[in-house]
Amino acid sequence: MKSLVGGPTATSFSTSFTAVDDQIEVQRVRPSNLIAAAAATWETTEQLIRDAGYDPALVVDGGPTSMI
Repeated sequence: MKSLVGGPTATSFSTSFTAVDDQIEVQRVRPSNLIAAAAATWETTEQLIRDAGYDPALVVDGGPTSMI
């Protein structure tokens, strides 16, 4: 991906299924969304995930996301 955009990238993996997206708001604990992100993309990626109703869980910080 980085070779296509020529800059920092972020990848996000949801462990939920789209079929239950309408149930996110009523859950006792918000579901997580795994992130492999370059440091330059973390703030934007985190906000997008929170806006979707998930809690971000960073699994790679600042390293090359192409490894995942």
